Amino acid sequence: MLDTVHDKLVYFIDATPSLENSKRIKDDLAQNVFPWLKRRYVENSEASPDDRIIAAFSQTIRALAANLPVASLFPLLDVWRLAILEPTIAPVTLDPLVEIMTSSSESLSSLPRATLLTLLRLTTNALGSSRSKFTWQLVTNERKRTTLTSVLVPALQHSDRLVRVAAASLVFNVSARLQKGRAAKVRDETGEADWFVLDEEWELQLVRAITEAIAKEGESEDLGEFFFFEKKKFQFSLHPRNAWFCQLRGAMSTKLC
Repeated sequence: MLDTVHDKLVYFIDATPSLENSKRIKDDLAQNVFPWLKRRYVENSEASPDDRIIAAFSQTIRALAANLPVASLFPLLDVWRLAILEPTIAPVTLDPLVEIMTSSSESLSSLPRATLLTLLRLTTNALGSSRSKFTWQLVTNERKRTTLTSVLVPALQHSDRLVRVAAASLVFNVSARLQKGRAAKVRDETGEADWFVLDEEWELQLVRAITEAIAKEGESEDLGEFFFFEKKKFQFSLHPRNAWFCQLRGAMSTKLC
């Protein structure tokens, strides 16, 4: 599979004449990026990438993310979703991910299906790795959080069921990170009366989006139940004495206050 992805990515590089240093990029892919991916995911090696491989991932992903047409991004995202699980690679590739989400959010409905699915899975992996706390910035950093939301909310209501399934997985990891962060805050600051609240308005925005997704989910009972479960997790994370909590009554049918 990795060989097929490599060949497809090289094809798209060759089809982008405006891309500078394309020979160096292809050399990095052939000599560093894909050999390490094969060792890790085919041979199941636990060896961490050295500085040369980390630099190759950083330079290659930044260059291709900034220059490949949107329709050509799929094989890059497919490689990236594996690489971002590595805690030494995640920090050097997070900013390009945010940039791709920013540009994609402006035309989410017209993105090729494979590209959107893989972008959502890449972002899910970024938040799902317990080995890399750097990517938690997608939730804790306001600018990155706004960008994440601009992709996640429309994806939850997308017309394609598989896109909604991928968005549901991303919602799961977002809520998991939020709860873990709040639990850590409570442990570090014992005696505080209030729970750690990251961004009340943002949490409500996600709860409303999940609620709308539940209301519209007619194709899959399992997916509807999953959305319902995630909504309850977000409801639980809101402080019951918070005024924002009571305002949820106007956004969903369940009585909260």
